[in-house]
Amino acid sequence: MVMARMPRPASAWFFGDAYIHVPSAVDSWVEIPRDTEALAGRSTRARRNTNLVLRSELSWTTSVAESDFDLFYDRFYVPFVAQRYPDSGASRGKQKLRKLFRSGFLLWISRGEEKLAGAIFKPDGEVVRWFVVGARVDGVDPVKSGALSAIYVFGIECARQYGFRWLDVGWSPPSLRDGVLSHKRSWGAILKDSPRIDHDTLFRWNALDDRLMTFLSEHPLIFRDDGGLSAIAALPRDACADLVTVWAAYRRVAMPGLRRVYMVSANGWSAVPLRAPAADSSGLWLADPVSSREFRRTARPAPRVDEAGDRGD
Repeated sequence: MVMARMPRPASAWFFGDAYIHVPSAVDSWVEIPRDTEALAGRSTRARRNTNLVLRSELSWTTSVAESDFDLFYDRFYVPFVAQRYPDSGASRGKQKLRKLFRSGFLLWISRGEEKLAGAIFKPDGEVVRWFVVGARVDGVDPVKSGALSAIYVFGIECARQYGFRWLDVGWSPPSLRDGVLSHKRSWGAILKDSPRIDHDTLFRWNALDDRLMTFLSEHPLIFRDDGGLSAIAALPRDACADLVTVWAAYRRVAMPGLRRVYMVSANGWSAVPLRAPAADSSGLWLADPVSSREFRRTARPAPRVDEAGDRGD
């Protein structure tokens, strides 16, 4: 296997379909629902987290005051990032964030008079973008208190009140099993290929051996595919390569915004009936463990199954 990280223009100009072009991150947008009940209905996790916010009696306010930005940066953002990513030094510089803040606003999450968390948002047309989050970490668990979930719930409520159509919930690693991306999916997030993501990681292989198959079963990769985003995933080697199994695997990873999920099986797809590509009506395609150049060309759409596991039309 060959891997190379390249600036996005160079990856498009000089490297062809022998490689898959994996963006260094993927963007996610949440469409603003009509009300909180519609938001909670998007998934079991969204309903559970929305109920936690309501039970915790949290509230939200917005601020454009410089003193609030300083408080957020020093007391919420930097300690939160240091606790969550102790070895990475991942916090952004204060002046860079101040510039973002001055063209946007700060969303505070509070319980009564006590501030628990905050986030910086910036309007951009019909989209409001969420850039960074910070939370109290001294004696307060930001997850158990509902403060982090409240950023989603009240960020969406704030976007609705100000007339935005979308909330951009930020970048995530380009793997369908990434925990942050999975959390965003539970709120109804749709994958976007952002032009602000300026590097690709290029992957090329001659055949999918056991090591690569294991990697793709644990980290299904999102890549650029014919003007959109698709993903390649693999069934575990011991999994049955039948329709019921592959559809169950697809539903665990599929996400709005993907053109297709190419599912690979080391054991082949002989147990799956053939289907003409012209009849495709789903995002699940079956691929053989061949080279990075060939797997899309030889893939075919998977037939549907009904709830009983029988073949559908």
